[in-house]
Amino acid sequence: MADKTQNTIHDLIGSQSPEGWDSQIGNEMLLNLSYEHRWRLLESPGWRTGLGTDIITGATGMIGNYRTSAVANLTWRVGYRMHSGFGNSGIRPGSEGRLVPGATEGWWGIGLSLAFVGEAVMHDVTIDGRLFGDDDIKINKEPLLGRVVGAIGGHIYHLLWSAQYVKATRSFKEENESSDYGRIVLLWAF
Repeated sequence: MADKTQNTIHDLIGSQSPEGWDSQIGNEMLLNLSYEHRWRLLESPGWRTGLGTDIITGATGMIGNYRTSAVANLTWRVGYRMHSGFGNSGIRPGSEGRLVPGATEGWWGIGLSLAFVGEAVMHDVTIDGRLFGDDDIKINKEPLLGRVVGAIGGHIYHLLWSAQYVKATRSFKEENESSDYGRIVLLWAF
């Protein structure tokens, strides 16, 4: 009922009626499973108690009718009393900016990170259309995607925060330019 909701809001605020609903794909219940694993490859002594750095790598597999893909990433962090979690999880739809809970030293900490992400995409409902339907979509999806993520983040007591900027390659050949975006995340960790 997104079309009816959007039309109602446009009517209430006196805005022009939205167009394009006749071109939308049909409804389909989405089910996706994913598994992510991260490893700390390198850490400097005292990275949790003072100034330090670490390097984290990870891999993710997703399968389902929303998205089927494989992701690999490498993250370098530098900061003061950094959170012991594994930094930001791999940048992908549905989890951008999710911080992994872990232990902290002191009541606050701050850090910068730079991540490189590669993804092989077999199916993406937002580009390919429904897996179990004929949506007659004629978009040439890019099967290999890349992203570079710069972030600043930290913790204050149990509040974890992160501000990120993502530079992404094009998702499909007809896309005029890359899809860059930013994200601010707040998480209360127990």
